[in-house]
Amino acid sequence: MPAAVVFRGQSLRGKREKPGRVMRSLFERLGEEELNVRKELDELRAEIVEAEEHLVRLTITRDTLLSLVDDTPKGANAASSDGSDPSDGEEPQPTNAEAAESAPSSEPLDLVEGRRRMLALLEGTEGPLKVDDITEMIGEASSRRETTRSRLKKLAREARVVEGPTGWFAITRPAASTSDEPHRQQ
Repeated sequence: MPAAVVFRGQSLRGKREKPGRVMRSLFERLGEEELNVRKELDELRAEIVEAEEHLVRLTITRDTLLSLVDDTPKGANAASSDGSDPSDGEEPQPTNAEAAESAPSSEPLDLVEGRRRMLALLEGTEGPLKVDDITEMIGEASSRRETTRSRLKKLAREARVVEGPTGWFAITRPAASTSDEPHRQQ
């Protein structure tokens, strides 16, 4: 083994160890900075999810209010007895279920629009629908089935839809109370 070369009182071996410690501390600082940025991104993602959910609630509220202020009496769109159309040439507005069944677009649906279409579609059906059918009916490409499934699972966790059996989803409907059940007081 060759003798260590000494330069100004320090061996070259000592010089090599010092840069290693410096590099180690640089990597530690980089790791800490990376951890801080990841935490910040997680917080921002949580804020985005919160904002998207708020936007969904606003959209549903808007749809509900629009349906309440619609002062067209029932049967007004039906033809009158003389065969003329009372809508005066206006096209009838599609129902929520019809709007949800729009033709597939070339671009994927964003979170808010996808959720809105899923809820509108399920509100217009009597029973549960398969994920594949929902994907097609809301206008998503079949390759986006797993995206639709995950969105439906999140809606199920929010108690807006129910899943049962596995892969079949329906809108959450309030339980009908029967006269046999005692009234609960809170």
